[in-house]
Amino acid sequence: MDALLAMWWVLYALVAFLGIGSAGLAAVADRRPRPEDVRHLLEHAPLDLFRTGLLSGGTVRAIDARIVDLVERGLVDAGGGRLSLSPDAPATPDAHDAWLLDTVRTDGAHGVDAVRRRAATRVPRSVLDRMARRGLIVAPAKRRSAPMVFAGPTLAGVAGCTFGMMLADPAADVEISAAVAVLLWFPAAIVPARITAGRPGYSGPDPASGLGRAVLDSLRTGLPADASEARRVALGGFDAMADTALRDAVQGNEPDSRWSVGSGHRDVGVNAALAPAAGFDDRDSDSGDAGD
Repeated sequence: MDALLAMWWVLYALVAFLGIGSAGLAAVADRRPRPEDVRHLLEHAPLDLFRTGLLSGGTVRAIDARIVDLVERGLVDAGGGRLSLSPDAPATPDAHDAWLLDTVRTDGAHGVDAVRRRAATRVPRSVLDRMARRGLIVAPAKRRSAPMVFAGPTLAGVAGCTFGMMLADPAADVEISAAVAVLLWFPAAIVPARITAGRPGYSGPDPASGLGRAVLDSLRTGLPADASEARRVALGGFDAMADTALRDAVQGNEPDSRWSVGSGHRDVGVNAALAPAAGFDDRDSDSGDAGD
Protein backbone atom coordinates (compact mmCIF):
# COMPACT_ATOMS: atom_id res chain seq x y z
CA MET A 1 0.00 0.00 0.00
CA ASP A 2 2.77 2.43 0.89
CA ALA A 3 4.47 1.67 -2.43
CA LEU A 4 1.26 2.44 -4.37
CA LEU A 5 0.78 5.71 -2.51
CA ALA A 6 4.40 6.65 -3.11
CA MET A 7 3.91 5.95 -6.82
CA TRP A 8 0.97 8.38 -6.99
CA TRP A 9 3.02 11.04 -5.20
CA VAL A 10 5.88 10.57 -7.66
CA LEU A 11 3.44 10.95 -10.55
CA TYR A 12 1.89 13.98 -8.86
CA ALA A 13 5.27 15.66 -8.46
CA LEU A 14 6.23 14.81 -12.03
CA VAL A 15 3.05 16.34 -13.45
CA ALA A 16 3.51 19.51 -11.39
CA PHE A 17 7.17 19.74 -12.37
CA LEU A 18 6.39 19.28 -16.07
CA GLY A 19 3.66 21.92 -15.99
CA ILE A 20 5.72 24.53 -14.18
CA GLY A 21 8.87 23.64 -16.11
CA SER A 22 7.13 23.88 -19.50
CA ALA A 23 5.71 27.29 -18.63
CA GLY A 24 9.13 28.43 -17.47
CA LEU A 25 10.89 27.19 -20.62
CA ALA A 26 8.32 28.96 -22.82
CA ALA A 27 8.86 32.19 -20.86
CA VAL A 28 12.64 31.93 -21.16
CA ALA A 29 12.40 31.24 -24.90
CA ASP A 30 10.13 34.27 -25.29
CA ARG A 31 12.73 36.55 -23.72
CA ARG A 32 15.85 35.20 -25.39
CA PRO A 33 17.70 37.37 -27.93
CA ARG A 34 16.49 36.58 -31.43
CA PRO A 35 18.55 38.63 -33.93
CA GLU A 36 18.05 36.16 -36.79
CA ASP A 37 14.25 36.22 -36.42
CA VAL A 38 14.26 40.01 -36.31
CA ARG A 39 16.54 40.27 -39.33
CA HIS A 40 14.40 37.84 -41.32
CA LEU A 41 11.20 39.71 -40.50
CA LEU A 42 12.59 43.14 -41.33
CA GLU A 43 14.10 41.90 -44.59
CA HIS A 44 11.06 40.01 -45.87
CA ALA A 45 8.17 41.95 -44.31
CA PRO A 46 9.43 45.37 -43.19
CA LEU A 47 7.12 47.50 -41.09
CA ASP A 48 5.88 50.73 -42.64
CA LEU A 49 5.45 53.92 -40.62
CA PHE A 50 1.89 53.14 -39.55
CA ARG A 51 2.61 49.59 -38.40
CA THR A 52 5.76 50.67 -36.59
CA GLY A 53 3.73 53.18 -34.60
CA LEU A 54 1.02 50.59 -34.01
CA LEU A 55 3.53 48.12 -32.62
CA SER A 56 5.32 50.60 -30.36
CA GLY A 57 2.37 52.55 -28.98
CA GLY A 58 -0.98 51.43 -30.30
CA THR A 59 -3.50 52.93 -32.70
CA VAL A 60 -3.07 56.49 -31.47
CA ARG A 61 0.70 56.48 -31.92
CA ALA A 62 0.31 55.10 -35.44
CA ILE A 63 -2.05 57.95 -36.25
CA ASP A 64 0.28 60.50 -34.64
CA ALA A 65 3.16 59.26 -36.79
CA ARG A 66 1.10 59.57 -39.95
CA ILE A 67 -0.04 63.08 -39.00
CA VAL A 68 3.56 64.21 -38.48
CA ASP A 69 4.47 62.60 -41.80
CA LEU A 70 1.76 64.62 -43.57
CA VAL A 71 2.99 67.81 -41.89
CA GLU A 72 6.59 67.10 -42.90
CA ARG A 73 5.49 66.49 -46.49
CA GLY A 74 3.67 69.81 -46.55
CA LEU A 75 0.17 68.34 -46.93
CA VAL A 76 -1.08 69.43 -43.50
CA ASP A 77 -0.50 72.62 -41.52
CA ALA A 78 -0.27 72.48 -37.73
CA GLY A 79 -0.28 75.03 -34.95
CA GLY A 80 -1.09 74.78 -31.27
CA GLY A 81 -2.39 71.25 -31.70
CA ARG A 82 -4.87 72.24 -34.44
CA LEU A 83 -4.60 70.83 -37.93
CA SER A 84 -5.74 71.95 -41.36
CA LEU A 85 -5.13 70.97 -44.94
CA SER A 86 -2.27 72.80 -46.59
CA PRO A 87 -2.93 74.74 -49.78
CA ASP A 88 -0.49 72.30 -51.38
CA ALA A 89 -2.62 69.29 -50.48
CA PRO A 90 -3.84 67.60 -53.68
CA ALA A 91 -7.55 67.74 -54.46
CA THR A 92 -7.49 64.01 -55.11
CA PRO A 93 -4.84 62.43 -52.86
CA ASP A 94 -3.79 58.82 -53.27
CA ALA A 95 -5.51 56.18 -51.17
CA HIS A 96 -2.50 55.95 -48.85
CA ASP A 97 -3.15 59.51 -47.60
CA ALA A 98 -6.80 60.13 -48.44
CA TRP A 99 -8.37 58.60 -45.32
CA LEU A 100 -6.30 60.68 -42.92
CA LEU A 101 -6.40 63.89 -44.99
CA ASP A 102 -10.20 63.61 -45.07
CA THR A 103 -10.21 63.29 -41.27
CA VAL A 104 -7.97 66.35 -40.92
CA ARG A 105 -10.30 68.29 -43.21
CA THR A 106 -13.40 67.50 -41.13
CA ASP A 107 -11.93 67.40 -37.60
CA GLY A 108 -8.54 69.10 -37.64
CA ALA A 109 -9.87 72.46 -36.47
CA HIS A 110 -10.98 70.76 -33.23
CA GLY A 111 -7.44 69.60 -32.47
CA VAL A 112 -5.27 66.56 -32.82
CA ASP A 113 -7.32 64.61 -30.27
CA ALA A 114 -10.43 64.91 -32.46
CA VAL A 115 -8.44 63.66 -35.44
CA ARG A 116 -7.10 60.76 -33.41
CA ARG A 117 -10.57 59.69 -32.34
CA ARG A 118 -12.14 59.92 -35.77
CA ALA A 119 -9.20 58.36 -37.59
CA ALA A 120 -9.04 55.44 -35.15
CA THR A 121 -12.51 54.32 -36.19
CA ARG A 122 -11.15 53.85 -39.72
CA VAL A 123 -8.31 51.53 -38.70
CA PRO A 124 -9.41 47.99 -39.62
CA ARG A 125 -9.20 45.28 -37.01
CA SER A 126 -7.49 43.13 -39.63
CA VAL A 127 -4.33 45.25 -39.35
CA LEU A 128 -3.88 44.14 -35.74
CA ASP A 129 -4.93 40.60 -36.58
CA ARG A 130 -2.18 40.33 -39.18
CA MET A 131 0.40 41.65 -36.74
CA ALA A 132 -0.77 39.08 -34.19
CA ARG A 133 -0.43 36.28 -36.75
CA ARG A 134 3.13 37.43 -37.43
CA GLY A 135 3.84 37.10 -33.72
CA LEU A 136 4.45 40.81 -33.11
CA ILE A 137 1.59 41.37 -30.68
CA VAL A 138 -0.48 39.07 -28.48
CA ALA A 139 -4.14 39.10 -29.49
CA PRO A 140 -6.82 39.73 -26.84
CA ALA A 141 -8.22 36.19 -26.95
CA LYS A 142 -4.74 34.75 -26.48
CA ARG A 143 -4.04 37.12 -23.57
CA ARG A 144 -7.15 35.75 -21.86
CA SER A 145 -6.63 32.06 -22.60
CA ALA A 146 -2.83 31.67 -22.49
CA PRO A 147 -2.50 31.29 -18.69
CA MET A 148 -4.49 28.04 -18.92
CA VAL A 149 -2.34 26.52 -21.68
CA PHE A 150 -0.03 25.00 -19.07
CA ALA A 151 -2.14 25.49 -15.95
CA GLY A 152 -5.11 23.52 -17.33
CA PRO A 153 -3.28 20.28 -18.13
CA THR A 154 -1.28 20.58 -14.91
CA LEU A 155 -4.43 20.93 -12.84
CA ALA A 156 -6.06 18.00 -14.64
CA GLY A 157 -2.97 15.86 -14.10
CA VAL A 158 -2.60 16.51 -10.37
CA ALA A 159 -6.34 16.04 -9.91
CA GLY A 160 -6.10 12.65 -11.61
CA CYS A 161 -3.24 11.66 -9.34
CA THR A 162 -5.23 12.76 -6.32
CA PHE A 163 -8.22 10.64 -7.31
CA GLY A 164 -5.83 7.76 -7.84
CA MET A 165 -4.67 8.16 -4.24
CA MET A 166 -8.26 8.24 -2.99
CA LEU A 167 -9.21 5.09 -4.87
CA ALA A 168 -6.09 3.19 -3.86
CA ASP A 169 -7.37 2.43 -0.36
CA PRO A 170 -9.77 4.10 2.09
CA ALA A 171 -7.17 4.00 4.84
CA ALA A 172 -6.74 7.11 6.96
CA ASP A 173 -3.18 7.81 5.82
CA VAL A 174 -4.33 7.74 2.19
CA GLU A 175 -7.14 10.17 2.94
CA ILE A 176 -4.70 12.53 4.62
CA SER A 177 -2.35 12.34 1.60
CA ALA A 178 -5.27 13.02 -0.74
CA ALA A 179 -6.32 16.04 1.34
CA VAL A 180 -2.79 17.44 1.19
CA ALA A 181 -2.71 16.80 -2.55
CA VAL A 182 -5.95 18.74 -3.01
CA LEU A 183 -4.48 21.71 -1.14
CA LEU A 184 -1.50 21.63 -3.52
CA TRP A 185 -3.75 21.84 -6.60
CA PHE A 186 -3.83 25.62 -6.36
CA PRO A 187 -0.09 26.37 -6.41
CA ALA A 188 0.39 23.65 -9.03
CA ALA A 189 -2.02 25.51 -11.34
CA ILE A 190 -1.34 29.09 -10.27
CA VAL A 191 2.44 29.01 -10.73
CA PRO A 192 2.42 28.10 -14.46
CA ALA A 193 -0.48 30.50 -15.03
CA ARG A 194 1.46 33.36 -13.44
CA ILE A 195 4.62 32.47 -15.35
CA THR A 196 2.68 32.55 -18.63
CA ALA A 197 0.96 35.82 -17.76
CA GLY A 198 4.38 37.33 -17.09
CA ARG A 199 5.57 36.75 -20.66
CA PRO A 200 5.94 39.92 -22.80
CA GLY A 201 2.59 40.99 -24.17
CA TYR A 202 0.45 38.57 -22.17
CA SER A 203 -0.53 41.03 -19.44
CA GLY A 204 -0.19 44.70 -18.65
CA PRO A 205 -0.91 47.65 -20.93
CA ASP A 206 1.48 46.69 -23.76
CA PRO A 207 0.55 43.66 -25.91
CA ALA A 208 3.80 43.69 -27.93
CA SER A 209 5.29 40.18 -27.84
CA GLY A 210 8.89 39.29 -27.14
CA LEU A 211 9.54 39.26 -30.91
CA GLY A 212 7.72 42.56 -31.35
CA ARG A 213 9.81 44.22 -28.67
CA ALA A 214 13.00 42.83 -30.20
CA VAL A 215 11.96 44.29 -33.56
CA LEU A 216 11.38 47.70 -31.96
CA ASP A 217 14.74 47.54 -30.18
CA SER A 218 16.42 46.81 -33.50
CA LEU A 219 14.65 49.67 -35.26
CA ARG A 220 15.50 52.12 -32.47
CA THR A 221 19.13 51.05 -32.40
CA GLY A 222 19.40 51.44 -36.17
CA LEU A 223 17.58 54.78 -36.34
CA PRO A 224 19.82 57.17 -38.33
CA ALA A 225 20.67 60.62 -36.99
CA ASP A 226 18.80 62.26 -39.88
CA ALA A 227 15.64 60.17 -39.42
CA SER A 228 12.37 61.94 -40.10
CA GLU A 229 10.35 63.25 -37.19
CA ALA A 230 7.51 60.94 -38.23
CA ARG A 231 9.80 57.93 -37.84
CA ARG A 232 10.85 59.17 -34.40
CA VAL A 233 7.21 59.49 -33.36
CA ALA A 234 6.45 55.99 -34.65
CA LEU A 235 9.20 54.53 -32.46
CA GLY A 236 8.89 56.68 -29.35
CA GLY A 237 5.93 59.04 -29.46
CA PHE A 238 6.04 62.83 -29.46
CA ASP A 239 8.63 62.77 -26.68
CA ALA A 240 11.15 61.26 -29.12
CA MET A 241 10.95 64.18 -31.56
CA ALA A 242 14.07 66.29 -32.04
CA ASP A 243 12.16 69.25 -33.52
CA THR A 244 10.41 70.68 -30.46
CA ALA A 245 8.71 73.43 -32.43
CA LEU A 246 7.09 70.88 -34.72
CA ARG A 247 6.15 68.75 -31.73
CA ASP A 248 4.40 71.66 -30.01
CA ALA A 249 2.62 72.62 -33.24
CA VAL A 250 1.18 69.13 -33.74
CA GLN A 251 0.74 67.86 -30.20
CA GLY A 252 -0.43 71.03 -28.50
CA ASN A 253 -1.48 70.14 -24.96
CA GLU A 254 -2.62 66.60 -25.70
CA PRO A 255 -1.01 63.63 -23.88
CA ASP A 256 1.50 61.47 -25.67
CA SER A 257 0.43 58.12 -27.07
CA ARG A 258 1.24 54.67 -25.71
CA TRP A 259 -0.36 51.28 -25.49
CA SER A 260 -3.06 51.17 -22.82
CA VAL A 261 -4.71 47.78 -22.92
CA GLY A 262 -6.65 47.64 -19.67
CA SER A 263 -7.58 44.88 -17.27
CA GLY A 264 -10.86 43.27 -18.27
CA HIS A 265 -13.04 46.07 -19.58
CA ARG A 266 -11.05 48.87 -17.90
CA ASP A 267 -8.76 50.84 -20.19
CA VAL A 268 -6.59 53.72 -19.08
CA GLY A 269 -4.61 56.41 -20.83
CA VAL A 270 -4.96 58.20 -24.10
CA ASN A 271 -6.06 55.08 -26.01
CA ALA A 272 -8.95 54.40 -23.63
CA ALA A 273 -11.83 55.65 -25.75
CA LEU A 274 -10.31 54.02 -28.80
CA ALA A 275 -10.20 50.45 -27.51
CA PRO A 276 -12.90 49.18 -29.90
CA ALA A 277 -11.15 50.66 -32.92
CA ALA A 278 -7.82 49.38 -31.68
CA GLY A 279 -9.25 45.87 -31.59
CA PHE A 280 -8.35 45.33 -27.95
CA ASP A 281 -11.66 44.76 -26.29
CA ASP A 282 -14.50 42.29 -26.90
CA ARG A 283 -16.06 44.26 -29.74
CA ASP A 284 -15.03 44.15 -33.39
CA SER A 285 -14.05 47.05 -35.62
CA ASP A 286 -13.45 45.55 -39.03
CA SER A 287 -14.48 48.52 -41.13
CA GLY A 288 -11.89 51.02 -42.21
CA ASP A 289 -9.39 51.92 -44.86
CA ALA A 290 -6.04 52.67 -43.23
CA GLY A 291 -3.59 51.88 -45.97
CA ASP A 292 -0.17 50.29 -46.01
